Amino acid sequence: MALTEEQGIALVQERKNRVGTVARLFSFLCDRCGKVAFCLHMEPRFCSNECRYETFKGAGHPSWRGGTHKSNGYVLLYKPKHPNANALGRVFEHRLVMERMIGRYLNKHDNVHHKNGVRSDNRPENLELWCKPQPAGQRVWDLIIWVVRNYKNEVKALLEAESYADSFTPPIRKNG
Repeated sequence: MALTEEQGIALVQERKNRVGTVARLFSFLCDRCGKVAFCLHMEPRFCSNECRYETFKGAGHPSWRGGTHKSNGYVLLYKPKHPNANALGRVFEHRLVMERMIGRYLNKHDNVHHKNGVRSDNRPENLELWCKPQPAGQRVWDLIIWVVRNYKNEVKALLEAESYADSFTPPIRKNG
């Protein structure tokens, strides 16, 4: 445990009074922040638990395996700054590959499908972007074609409109 100089001196004095022997107080430099700290033994490397934690997380951890992890057959990568990272800072590799392919972050409703069913096969040619509307499981391209074929007038009006909210009102469709 690292101490301030005053805490160290008080601890040495208390030990001297209690045990009758003099304890030595060692000073050291924190490996992470370079701050001078004091301790009763020569082993410490860090001035605080925060410095120790920051040093040993991610690539600094002895059990680091390059940032990859497998869960249910899917490969996760350590990307703590990614907007869709989970609480442990991990993102599914197939989602990252798809994001690179289409040039944007994926939305929550976007679903990356493995064509061959192998969850760890994240080659671009094995991945398809699906959308999860009702019913679930539509290829985005197939969905676009279906919408264009079945809603030609609405698509045309949307494309001609400057602003969707200002100039387009979905029509009320009658059965029959």
